[in-house]
Amino acid sequence: MSDLSPDQISTREFFKSIFEYFKFLFSKWQIILIFLLIGTAYDLIKNSIFEIEKKYGGVITFHLELDGTSGGGGQFAGLASSFGLGGSTQKGGDLLGMSNFESIMLSVNVFQNTFMKEVTVNGKKDLFINYYIDSSNIKRKEWGATLFRPASEFGKYRFKKKNIMDFTPYENQIISDVYNKLVEETKVEPK
Repeated sequence: MSDLSPDQISTREFFKSIFEYFKFLFSKWQIILIFLLIGTAYDLIKNSIFEIEKKYGGVITFHLELDGTSGGGGQFAGLASSFGLGGSTQKGGDLLGMSNFESIMLSVNVFQNTFMKEVTVNGKKDLFINYYIDSSNIKRKEWGATLFRPASEFGKYRFKKKNIMDFTPYENQIISDVYNKLVEETKVEPK
């Protein structure tokens, strides 16, 4: 007679039931394979046809006069001031010469000032950084949840118009993530 209560199971019976379960699964391998192939085909179709990531591009062309004549430094100073990079003009355009142009265009300061500009999309005004966060894939890719980390709260934050010197450390981290993503996608090359 067994000393187990009716709601208990012995170790032997437990392993026997596990083997029975796997035996049942192996007997239905064709059905499992069909469902696996259907699921794989569905995922491939869904990812390749229905979720096409939209990529937008733009080209900005700057004509830099580097002939050393008067006014060249003034043009560079005007360009620099339009991106929030004040400062004095140096003779010969050394500071804003062609060799430094890419560094200036990809600088954090230029991007931060651009992020705080208002844009109008479909009749609605918003800061560029809010628009970029909402319309890019940064929420899903860089800030999305994975198996090893939860989703970031950055995607829920909305920036308000303010001076870049007044950013909080939290805002600086968001700006840094967006800046790093945009710098990877930005190319500066001579024509």
